[in-house]
Amino acid sequence: MSPSSRGLVPGLFLALVAALGVLTANNHWLFPAQGETGARYVLSAPALARGEIPITPWIPSGHTTPQNALAGRAPLMPALMAGLIHQGVRPHVSALWILAGSAALVVLGVSWVTGGVAGMAGALATALILMVAPLSLETVTVLGPDALLAATSAFLLGAMTYRPKASAIHGALGAMAWLAHPAGLGLLAVSIVWPFSRRDAAGARRFLLAGTAVLPALLLMAAGLRHPLLRLPVLPGGATSSAGGALSGAMAFLGAGLPGAAGVVLGGGLGLLLIGLVVAEARATPPPPSPVHWSDPAARDALALAFRPAAALVALGALLGAWAAGTPEDPSAPWFAATVPAAALAGTAVVRWTRRQTSGHRWVPLAILTVWLAASAMGSRHTLRDLRETGRGYTSAHWVDSPVIRWIDNRSGPYAILYADQPALVFLQTGRPSRELDLGSRGLEAFVSDFEEEPGALVLTGGALPVADTLASRLDLRVLAEDPRGRALGR
Repeated sequence: MSPSSRGLVPGLFLALVAALGVLTANNHWLFPAQGETGARYVLSAPALARGEIPITPWIPSGHTTPQNALAGRAPLMPALMAGLIHQGVRPHVSALWILAGSAALVVLGVSWVTGGVAGMAGALATALILMVAPLSLETVTVLGPDALLAATSAFLLGAMTYRPKASAIHGALGAMAWLAHPAGLGLLAVSIVWPFSRRDAAGARRFLLAGTAVLPALLLMAAGLRHPLLRLPVLPGGATSSAGGALSGAMAFLGAGLPGAAGVVLGGGLGLLLIGLVVAEARATPPPPSPVHWSDPAARDALALAFRPAAALVALGALLGAWAAGTPEDPSAPWFAATVPAAALAGTAVVRWTRRQTSGHRWVPLAILTVWLAASAMGSRHTLRDLRETGRGYTSAHWVDSPVIRWIDNRSGPYAILYADQPALVFLQTGRPSRELDLGSRGLEAFVSDFEEEPGALVLTGGALPVADTLASRLDLRVLAEDPRGRALGR
């Protein structure tokens, strides 16, 4: 059995388990959760299936008419959804199938690459790390492209490990990642930088390989000029996250599901231990012979020479991409792609260390991993229970009984115009179109002037809620409905 096929045996089975697990977890009326990204995808996919341009039912801030719902956004997931809808699948069901398929590809991809480096045991350990983590559960219960981006990172890592000089493949996977999520630009950057980290490529050849990696993205850009579905997304301005936010998300993944700062601190500590284990395992590995046949046990060591720096680069690129893309105010997790190489490094390092060492300390990393898996499994159980009770984002249980949403549904008729800081929420819960209220882009005075020209009602449910009293005073508005998360104002 070749190294590249050792992980496929458990990978195919575990991929099926992951897909069924995603479908089972989302078998609830609050799932999959949706933020603005998910709402835009649900709106866009049916239009794409009909061959139409998807249009927002609301008027974005700074515009006078509705706009393309996918303008500046990653089109890969809604395009895949549209393909299923064209076959008669409902939009929400198509989203579930994409989420399940993405989870299966993540598991298959990491099993494929870690199987070659650490055998079936390494593939099994890595897949379990990803499958039992509470933050993995949170990611696959949100309608968004984060799991799809993670799948591309898994296969990019595999391609860099098994075919370190195949820059065209690396670049194609990087371009696909960018098409799936704005944060995928970081993975494209990894495919370009990779030749410069290799010792077996020097001088002009490095630049040639880097140029080859860029070529698929350039071709995709050219195709996007003619076909909107191939248009690469732009990095959003005014992102609400930072590099620290992306890093803390990845550390929380390693924190075994502990909430808040406790998970981040524990994850940071485990991350440092993981780095130390990877370095120690690399030093304990003897140099493999060159050339080495794939049937030689030393083939795993030869693959590890490419795997370790590739995993580090993919993790770094995913984090930088998440920082550049930002975290919108919805349940998405653009940093989730960084957990794939982190899990791969953990699984392979623990298995290889346990096999190679003969001292009593050989079992310590395996014991830590076993405890982590058990704690994460318990955390996932509690997370699923809590999510089923409360939901998240625009589809949380709170909005079902919210007085603000009920007012829009039943008593907003006299107001011809609704201004909302989260128009996607208003439309998703009520079907009522609105105009986006974005005080950050135009300022309070500009909105006051616009409102006086075309008065209506205000629906404040997110970032504009802290200035509700100021808006009510300046515009002489009264409270029409309110709850702890929202307020409707009008005359």
